[in-house]
Amino acid sequence: MELHSPDKRTYQLLGEQGKELGRLEYPKWYSMNADILLPEGVYQVRSEGAWGVSLGVRFNEVLLWKMKMAWNGDVLFQREGDQDQSMLLKSRGFWRERYVITDQAGEERAQLKPSMNWRSTRMKFDLEHSAEHPAEPLHILLAVYAVNYLYAMSAGAVVV
Repeated sequence: MELHSPDKRTYQLLGEQGKELGRLEYPKWYSMNADILLPEGVYQVRSEGAWGVSLGVRFNEVLLWKMKMAWNGDVLFQREGDQDQSMLLKSRGFWRERYVITDQAGEERAQLKPSMNWRSTRMKFDLEHSAEHPAEPLHILLAVYAVNYLYAMSAGAVVV
């Protein structure tokens, strides 16, 4: 699997021989709302709560996942009604140069390494996944969304 960004608001998850497995799309350049398009349908990522610290993932208007941001940059994905399917996106490295998706048992499923292409001002993600227990396309695209969200929030917190 690999991640490709054809434009500033779209991230495609590509499988073998370039087949698209899913897509993350932001409807507007300034919006943190996003849609994840998978073969089974469209998942909507929207903020939940007053301060936008919690995010919800809906499918057919039904809340499936909640994403909670921690103070240390970790993101907890909790399956609504089934805590056993939770995942954690943990930052690694001194400068948070990579993020690891772990399951409930603590096994690493995938690793994202974000980098900025300054010429095109686009985020690029290098993806490594576990051969034994690969992450699902939805989980990888949610992790891409969460990393983009963390970067946007930290950039907005800078006071000059």
